[in-house]
Amino acid sequence: MSENKNGFMLIEMLLVVSIVAVIALAIYSSLSAGVHIWKRLDRGASEMHLFLALEKMQKNLRNSFAFKAIGFEGAENEISFPGLVLVKTDKEGEALHQEPGRIRYYYDAASQSLCFEKTSYADWIKGIKKECQKEIQGVKKIIFEYQDSHLWQTAWKENKAPQAVRLKTVMADNNERQFTIVFP
Repeated sequence: MSENKNGFMLIEMLLVVSIVAVIALAIYSSLSAGVHIWKRLDRGASEMHLFLALEKMQKNLRNSFAFKAIGFEGAENEISFPGLVLVKTDKEGEALHQEPGRIRYYYDAASQSLCFEKTSYADWIKGIKKECQKEIQGVKKIIFEYQDSHLWQTAWKENKAPQAVRLKTVMADNNERQFTIVFP
């Protein structure tokens, strides 16, 4: 008897479909695991950036000093205090020296960022505004609080530094963080 093979048998079709399904499942699980790892690393990188920016803020706050012309001022979304600022001394901008100035951190709702600016005393007197240097991006909300005699306040208008500054953040992923900087 001669057999006519014009098509595929059912068993062949089932075998091909199952092989393709196993390959598709392997590819999907590899891609899914890769995306999961990438998101986890990206979240860790943004948290590391947050901690580095807060470390810089802590260093600036702890290095602040009493300067009558520039007092320590704080509001719910902003803090400013006297500190040392690097200033360019020549036209090429190569030589630098430090002088007293104002350091300011504030929340910019439009860019959802914690901004940072350093202004020399001379520029601050002239009213020259500095551009926002974005320290932390992807921030929904920032609240500064100031401690004096075990009480936390949302505003500070005294010439001296408070005992501590607390920063509460809500990030874009709704992750809430709270940091406290205690003055020595």
